[in-house]
Amino acid sequence: MKINKKTIIIVIIIIMILASVSLICILTNKKNNQNNILIVEDEYIQINRNEISYQDNITIDELKDSVGLKGNTDIYEIKEEFDGRKTLVVKADLKYKVAFAGMIKKEKPRLDELQSIIDTNMPTENGIWVEENTRKKLLEILNGNKFNSKYSINNEGYLQIEEKNKQNDLDKKLERIIKGNKQYILDISSLCYIVDDVTGEIIDYNFEDIDRYQMYEYFYNNDKVIVFISQNTRGIYSDEEIIESVIEVVNRDILF
Repeated sequence: MKINKKTIIIVIIIIMILASVSLICILTNKKNNQNNILIVEDEYIQINRNEISYQDNITIDELKDSVGLKGNTDIYEIKEEFDGRKTLVVKADLKYKVAFAGMIKKEKPRLDELQSIIDTNMPTENGIWVEENTRKKLLEILNGNKFNSKYSINNEGYLQIEEKNKQNDLDKKLERIIKGNKQYILDISSLCYIVDDVTGEIIDYNFEDIDRYQMYEYFYNNDKVIVFISQNTRGIYSDEEIIESVIEVVNRDILF
């Protein structure tokens, strides 16, 4: 029987299509199997990490290894979550010292100079201490239309009420902070210095660049708090709105 060329071509095309479909199926199954292996491995790693993080006698070094943190052991402390899980965080007092030293130095501080900067420059009284370059700007805002009382800053850098005039709610909240039993340091600057959780290195952090709507960033150490206030370079808010928000959040910290 004679087979024409057209029939031969059709057969060849069909064979090629079947071969292509078979190859695709083989590759897809192989990829799925690999993904399944990866998923199983990830789950195994996660289960192991969870088991470690729930141990009562877990050490900082063991937690560091389980999550891949690289900083020196002495910068971390163990924090227990509500479900009993243990996590590592950079010590609050170290973050506070780095933030304060960077504010004073106006550049990235070194770990070995933190204490010296604090011993020389740290204010000692409670109330609101204002960073030197911030004082003029802050007084312009406080003595504007949002407040009825008149404010000044004394020679030691502390905010004080110069004239108490028919106080509105903001004036009353601000007075409560000034006369409170905590120390607040205010700095109008979107740039502060932080300790990187993973590497343990000191790095610069511009919170306004990260989130243009963020009004402030704060660091605390017991009854001492540093509040960095956004410079608002994009003009999203008015200066008065930002200061009002800071007063509100600080006032809640005092009350609770």
